[in-house]
Amino acid sequence: GKNFIKQNIIKEEVSHEIPQPMQAFIYNTQRPIFKDVRVREALSYAMDFEWMNLHLFHNQYTRTRSFFQNTEYEAKGLPTQQEIQILEPIKDKIPERVYTKEYQPPVTDGSGNIRPQMRKILSLLQKAGWEVRDRKMTHMETGKAMSFELLLYSPTLERFAIPFQDNLKKLGITMNIRRVDTSQYINRLRTRDFDMISSGYSANTFPSTNLKVTWHSAYIDSTYNQAGVMDPAIDHLTEKIDQYQMDKQALLVYGRVLDRVLQWNFFVIPQWYLSKFRVAYWNKFARPRIRPKYALGFPDTWWLKN
Repeated sequence: GKNFIKQNIIKEEVSHEIPQPMQAFIYNTQRPIFKDVRVREALSYAMDFEWMNLHLFHNQYTRTRSFFQNTEYEAKGLPTQQEIQILEPIKDKIPERVYTKEYQPPVTDGSGNIRPQMRKILSLLQKAGWEVRDRKMTHMETGKAMSFELLLYSPTLERFAIPFQDNLKKLGITMNIRRVDTSQYINRLRTRDFDMISSGYSANTFPSTNLKVTWHSAYIDSTYNQAGVMDPAIDHLTEKIDQYQMDKQALLVYGRVLDRVLQWNFFVIPQWYLSKFRVAYWNKFARPRIRPKYALGFPDTWWLKN
């Protein structure tokens, strides 16, 4: 009965460091509005994760920052000497900050007031040729107002798209939210008929050959290359990763280098992941303090108490 459940069921949140997918707002970089990396970076400051996490998610989530999140291939700190050597053939094709700064998504104070971020957005957009006219973000040369569409297939996605939309509206930027059924969404994805989507890239436990399908320009017509990336530096790195599949040390370096180059190209606006297992179990069970790296180990390592 209910009393038995209350007295004998244990509920826990168990921390983990499992490789996570890159869930994100993904730009279609084949669209003219998103070809400029400064525009892509600017809009990333309009997503107030800290406010959303507090008010929508009960502070349950952690911000994603890497395409190899929670693995040894995640790019942290500044590039090592080995990474710099690998970057040498493509150094004129990658953002300068790859060498000088560790990538981190923008951070707010969670109050909902993003004025510091808005100043950064305005500065970046001005450099990219945009300015506010009559309360509309307008291209200086064409006179066209900045407007794009976020394509969704589920109503559950709208609750975190709307705060992003509201922040953009304050800057005179129109983001229309368009929800379609699943079949239409897939068709539009296949024909690259979208400006932005809320989707993700599969978790990468290591740099596999699949990265070519996801990022190489030869696969521009593939639905896996969601961001429509055609970049010679990324082509070079994914080809090298394909070549060195049997060399773990080389993969370690190439994986981190690829992560850095992807991060600083702002192909996506990273979202979040849950860093805990939510567990409810009968108190007659016990488990070891040391568990498998990426799992709870149930039922193989659990036992019944005496």
